[in-house]
Amino acid sequence: MTDVDSDVLLLDILPLSRGEVDAYGPSLPDLFGQFPKLLRLSVRNNGITNIPVGTATNLTRLHYLDLSGNNIRDFIDLHLEILDDIVSLQLSGNLLDNIDGNDLKPLRNLTTLGVSGNHISRIDASAFDGLVYLSFLNLQDNNLEELAPSIFDNIPRLNFLNLKHNEFREIPRGIQKLQLLGIVFLNQNFIRTVPVELVRIWNSSPAIEAIGLDKNPLLCNFALAPFVRWAKTPSGFSVLCQVPKLTTANATENSTGCPVCIAPETMNGRDISTLTIRELSSSQANMTVLADNATLTPPAGTDFGYALLITLDFPRAPTDFSPKRNASGPFALTTLENDTMAKLSEFMPSAIVHCGTFKCYFFSVKGVREWRTAAYYCQAIGLDLVEIGNATEQNEIFQFVRKTQAKLRRANQTALARAGWIGVHYDKAAKFFVAASTGKPVAYQNWGPDQPSNPEGEECVEMWDTGYWNDIRCVMPIPNNFICQSSLAFGLELRQKNIQNDRLTSRDTLVNGGQASSVY
Repeated sequence: MTDVDSDVLLLDILPLSRGEVDAYGPSLPDLFGQFPKLLRLSVRNNGITNIPVGTATNLTRLHYLDLSGNNIRDFIDLHLEILDDIVSLQLSGNLLDNIDGNDLKPLRNLTTLGVSGNHISRIDASAFDGLVYLSFLNLQDNNLEELAPSIFDNIPRLNFLNLKHNEFREIPRGIQKLQLLGIVFLNQNFIRTVPVELVRIWNSSPAIEAIGLDKNPLLCNFALAPFVRWAKTPSGFSVLCQVPKLTTANATENSTGCPVCIAPETMNGRDISTLTIRELSSSQANMTVLADNATLTPPAGTDFGYALLITLDFPRAPTDFSPKRNASGPFALTTLENDTMAKLSEFMPSAIVHCGTFKCYFFSVKGVREWRTAAYYCQAIGLDLVEIGNATEQNEIFQFVRKTQAKLRRANQTALARAGWIGVHYDKAAKFFVAASTGKPVAYQNWGPDQPSNPEGEECVEMWDTGYWNDIRCVMPIPNNFICQSSLAFGLELRQKNIQNDRLTSRDTLVNGGQASSVY
């Protein structure tokens, strides 16, 4: 290359077909290091086997790296410890045969990992430890027979999991722990049944959207009854039998249908949604026949210890609640009312409060699962769910959250993994994100890499503990912290009132309904 433009941010090398001359392999040439501002690099089907240290050192700003269709055999050859800003890594169609515990450790901001079409037969139990932002994992077309139950413990945000066309004999047990899992493909394995505890979790999860299980040798007997019963409900049928088409780096496939029985012979080829519980019961001797509308009781000895079932917020926002206010001013309240302290104690016990340059901010230690509930709690006190107006305020809130989480850890209290709900949501009619209290388009936004990813399906917004914003479903299986805001006058009056009542200095602990809070 000559006349290199060093300001290039995106570089996509047109792929060659397998068998043609490997234009840039086997080592990724150092000429790519001549683009120090490069954020996205795609070099597919070029015979690449490694990234030399010198080349990697000049690519430290990369966020997106696609080396699909090359000849990479080991993660160590990519020097990911240097490329530690990567958020999306695509290595489909290479020659990888395992993922060791330290291979991905440097990629703390990784959100997307694609390693389909390799020869992976083993993934270390700690391979994904520390990848707390990983939301998309594609392991299709490998040689996996099992995964350690703990392998998903430290990737709580995983939303998409593709295990299609491997060699699993049973559904990996760790999947039960993925409370935000929306789409999982398990097609074309050797799975014979679906555990009742997994059916219970999927049935109650607001996150799950699609489960691909077709082309597995299902044994349709009484043990499969809970799964079949769910498949016959409208929600179960939608999730199991109307699975959308799967688009990967390598192909787009048609929609998949209902799972089909392989055995016993009398049910071979039957779609599970057409079965009755009576048929399943009669397929085994000495089984009590259940009515199709009977209540399911888990078998004795079933282990539900690791299954975290969803609990709704209490109290919840009223069904007619809207965070949009009619008041013309920027805040619900500018001065304390007689019952403000009682409401603060009720709705935000142990709140951490900080008065900054623009406003005062209230961090709720107690999390809620619903965005509307967070907005309702704020307004019940006389506050609003926080609305961030500019980069200076964003940084101020981010620093406040960091200090708060550190403070809670030192006190051996719990701060949730996420920073919290914020007062922004997607207006489907207007097709843009708006402030909760006004309904007006937000002028300032601070989206994380590849966000917002799905505003039509993920209408609410949270701020990660990195400060970045993320669009997400409005009802979550696990709680989020949340942050309320008030005017400076309101927050400072609150501080002064507590100094008078409790004879505390302005930076001392604030007693809030008998529970300790802080103001600083």
